[in-house]
Amino acid sequence: MNKTLFNLGDSTRDELSKRLLGEVTTLYFFLNRLSASLMNKNGLTPFMRSLLLHIENEGPQTVPQIAQQKRVSRQNIQVPIDQLRDKGLIDAIANEAHKRSKKYQLTDKGKDLTAKVIEQEVALMAPVINELGSGKLLQAIHTLQHTRQILEQLTTEADKG
Repeated sequence: MNKTLFNLGDSTRDELSKRLLGEVTTLYFFLNRLSASLMNKNGLTPFMRSLLLHIENEGPQTVPQIAQQKRVSRQNIQVPIDQLRDKGLIDAIANEAHKRSKKYQLTDKGKDLTAKVIEQEVALMAPVINELGSGKLLQAIHTLQHTRQILEQLTTEADKG
């Protein structure tokens, strides 16, 4: 962990924490609105989009596996999974490890829609990438990943204790 932040005065550290949380929160809600607008055009919610991308990236998984990785309850995953299945975007396949807990995978329709959504998002982000440049974006990605990893570690430690 970088000790520099802890060598700062309390007021500076507190102000930086507030500014970071403020920017991340504002960006989250802005991106959520943009995503909702894009997803509505495709008949999805932002959470459904995240599930499609998760299944695409991780491969077939059970609802409990997805819930654990997304750190939400199984019930929060089941309803949108059922909706995605009803739309023909995913289907259930046998799970050799557990007969009653099916795995879900993308259908061809789900793969096509996921590719379309990604294409739309890439086009939406093009002006941001052009304005900031790859160096700043890579640094932002690294900083956000590192921040998330630290918070995940703190959360895991807090859950144990």
